[in-house]
Amino acid sequence: MSLTEIQANVVKNLKIFRAEKEFVEVRILKTKNGVVSGYYNDFTRLANDIGAYIGTYDIYFTLNPLATVVQLEEQNTLNFNVKQTTKDSGIKKFSYLLIDLDPERKAGISSTDDEKKTAYVKAKKIFRFLKSKGWFDPIVCDSGNGYHLLYPIDLANEDTNRLLLKEFLQTLNSLFPASDGAKVDTTTYNASRIVKLYGTIACKGESSEERPHRISKVIHQPKVIQTIPIEKIKEITKLSEKGINDSHKSCDYRNTGNPTMRRIDVEDLIKRHNLGVYEKKAWEGNSTLYKFKYCPFNPEHDDWSFCIIQFPDGAIAVKCHHDSCSSNDWKALKKHLGIAFKNRGRSQIRPTSDQFNQLLDNLTVLGPHLQDSYVQIPLAVFIQISNQLIKNSLFN
Repeated sequence: MSLTEIQANVVKNLKIFRAEKEFVEVRILKTKNGVVSGYYNDFTRLANDIGAYIGTYDIYFTLNPLATVVQLEEQNTLNFNVKQTTKDSGIKKFSYLLIDLDPERKAGISSTDDEKKTAYVKAKKIFRFLKSKGWFDPIVCDSGNGYHLLYPIDLANEDTNRLLLKEFLQTLNSLFPASDGAKVDTTTYNASRIVKLYGTIACKGESSEERPHRISKVIHQPKVIQTIPIEKIKEITKLSEKGINDSHKSCDYRNTGNPTMRRIDVEDLIKRHNLGVYEKKAWEGNSTLYKFKYCPFNPEHDDWSFCIIQFPDGAIAVKCHHDSCSSNDWKALKKHLGIAFKNRGRSQIRPTSDQFNQLLDNLTVLGPHLQDSYVQIPLAVFIQISNQLIKNSLFN
């Protein structure tokens, strides 16, 4: 494809995401002139200005509409060695929910055809899954190395909505884990997110026959663009909560209402083991949810993906939304922190010295008739009695 054809496609694709005369920031990273950036509402001029960079550098644009006013002298021109680019506060609203499917591979290289196919298969699965939940069709794009599902939304640029999108992506990632070779990027929830400028060439690493540089493109655009209601997004996030709730059935500790059981004080546990910054809130009625900024299994998981839930009966469930932590449950956390709880569903009553002596007296009285009698006592008490009997040589 010629450069002129590529530039024509860039203009065509930008018009899908922006209204007439609406500004967009174009950004090119790691060039010999540092970060190159410009604010354009003349898309033909934008395509012409980036011509020298196409095929050499990855080129991006801001997905969501800008809120900042672009000064006249900054309009429709590229700037070099830029230090300040669009921040989250400079975005008007969330217009797209980006689901970025990328094959797992080493950083900084293009995907092979087989690797890219795994991203296609996962994109197809997620597309069908969301369709079954009543979602409208997205704009589907080929990023060059993977695939993007872009669902139109209309949400204010507020923290609550940002956190909702974050939770949605984490839920999707837990529902469709990376075990098949492709993963859901869980970091694309920020308002100022930049994505590949569709129509340009993806240029990660050296281009080779096995790992070629490819042209990004829009491969499906619905005839009618329909916005996904916020209720549909919330509906998906509840699926991860259901997964945690289901884990209640397999918790390895629960308070069954026996007054002799010791209910675990989660906040005391958090402080004693220095689990760091957390938020506490009511969850699913009478349960309590503790969400942590850092995962104790992997501090690189610093995106509030780790949580502890205590159910009304005292049972505890643990979950981190990252794939590498998928097997880490409450049992794993106890082992990781070196916690040993002796109460595990059975009453282990420690008798007082008077009670202990009375039991010994009773056993002595039973002496000749022991084979015809029994005493029902907790295992821990039996062990103590046995040790004491041996010590006193009562069986000699």
